[in-house]
Amino acid sequence: MRVQLKHKLMSFIRERARDLWRKERRDPVQILASGALLDPEALTIGFARRFATYKRATLLLQDLARLQAIMQDRWRPVQLIFAGKAHPADEPGKHLIHQVYVLAKEYNLGGQITFVEDYDMHVAKFLVQGVDVWLNSPVPPLEASGTSGQKAALNGVPNLSVADGWWCEGYNGGNGWTINTADSASDPTGRDVSDAHTLYQILENEIVPLYYQRDSDSVPRGWIRVVKEAICSITPLFSARRMVKEYVERFYVPAAREAQETPTPSDVTFLNKAACLYYFEPIQVLKGLVSAGDRVLDGVLDRRSGHADQLNELVCLVLHGHSLRVFATFVPISVYPWTQARISSSVR
Repeated sequence: MRVQLKHKLMSFIRERARDLWRKERRDPVQILASGALLDPEALTIGFARRFATYKRATLLLQDLARLQAIMQDRWRPVQLIFAGKAHPADEPGKHLIHQVYVLAKEYNLGGQITFVEDYDMHVAKFLVQGVDVWLNSPVPPLEASGTSGQKAALNGVPNLSVADGWWCEGYNGGNGWTINTADSASDPTGRDVSDAHTLYQILENEIVPLYYQRDSDSVPRGWIRVVKEAICSITPLFSARRMVKEYVERFYVPAAREAQETPTPSDVTFLNKAACLYYFEPIQVLKGLVSAGDRVLDGVLDRRSGHADQLNELVCLVLHGHSLRVFATFVPISVYPWTQARISSSVR
């Protein structure tokens, strides 16, 4: 099944690259950067999420000479697939995308770094199913949860992650790998260099050898054990439902109670119409209509279906006056982002 999903991902990316050539008349080097030369037999590392500086998308690219030696081993090749978007106002995030894309077009990297354009939920579905390793390298402790890594694990993709967010609890020593980070907040550059060195060591000494270690039947049994452990250990424990529940119980309800005890007019934000409701992975924006006097604390999209013609539930936490109420609104997945959705009047 893992092999089938990986081939499905490669076919999907190559077909998109073919469309860029056939329909958009893109330059050949852009086709190269879009994944036309990806090898379905090579160890494939995926990084797909919002491009924000704290997520450190380019951490793996710190030492290009060392990375190139890892990727272009004749008998144990490695390839990288990047995908994601930056917020329209996030110039540093856009610059990170530019850095990745420039490297993806480098001839001497042989098409082994790919940037998949127009990242959305449809693209994400193929990536979390088809890559071999899911990379997560944020600056701790800035990771909020990490739902993309959870989705990858549910599909049998082990995580290679910094010990932050959900991975602090999720990692058990046999279901993936942890990047031990340097504690040097005063020297971000030195911290990144140290963390990149640790990342390269894990790839060179653990991940790559394990992936290519095959038995007489050409089956990577050690790798399969990690895949099975990722599914068995993570599936029962992590879900979007649990995430919302714990946010409510640990943060929102205590905050609401505290507000009731010490109400201060300046603490309440009055909104006339459009307040931003955010959801996790990938972070986009929905504009909801709320009545004057409501204070929007957060919004989380519970994706019950990946199909554009079905409905998804948007759970919205609203502090109305000084009492916490949870509303639900239903919007077609095909109308977001940047659309209008009216909050229903029913209180859960």
